[in-house]
Amino acid sequence: MNGQPHLFKRGNVYQWRRRVARQSTGIIDFKFSLGTTKLASALILSRKISAESDFVMQEIIEHGITMEEGRLWLAEVIREERARIDRNNMMRRVSDRDPASEIAADDRVRRCWAHIARHGIHAPPPDDADPMQLLNFEFFREELTSHARGYQNLKKFKELTGREVLSALGKMTLLDLMIAGRNAAWNEDRSESQLCKSLLATLPDEVPLGSGLR
Repeated sequence: MNGQPHLFKRGNVYQWRRRVARQSTGIIDFKFSLGTTKLASALILSRKISAESDFVMQEIIEHGITMEEGRLWLAEVIREERARIDRNNMMRRVSDRDPASEIAADDRVRRCWAHIARHGIHAPPPDDADPMQLLNFEFFREELTSHARGYQNLKKFKELTGREVLSALGKMTLLDLMIAGRNAAWNEDRSESQLCKSLLATLPDEVPLGSGLR
């Protein structure tokens, strides 16, 4: 399109798309929504991405996360979160706190993870969030985006798979899967293996330009 081989249109919105051959998994199709309906803006963005794409694609191919690694990571996230829930429930059996307030607290956490998983870390809380739920949102947001959490994610991933994640997309994928896993641990009753299969199958194939891959 207009001399830009990787520029396409999906509905009214332009996107950048490139297919890369990877020996182990065949063709990988990368798609980036440019977030604009204006051709002039899309051309500028497409030229910039195309100019940098060789290096970026090599980083993704060399340091990306495979489906099996994603499964291992998700299973660990769900296992740890469910263990945390079980510990909390055990402590409540010897606690003198009001059971109704404990149930309400759990419900706030469930709704908080569901909202973050659906709308993203930086999305505003729902309009009907009460003060305690707002505190939950702030705590989870700070924890998920902290340097300590990023370091712990990379450390745990290396323990599980034996290798390091170096690319920005790989690190973002770990965080996205962590959010999906924690939400599933609080809001789903299925087994870890069933949840992992379901969550990995629904990962989006389109990476927004603002996700860290630049």
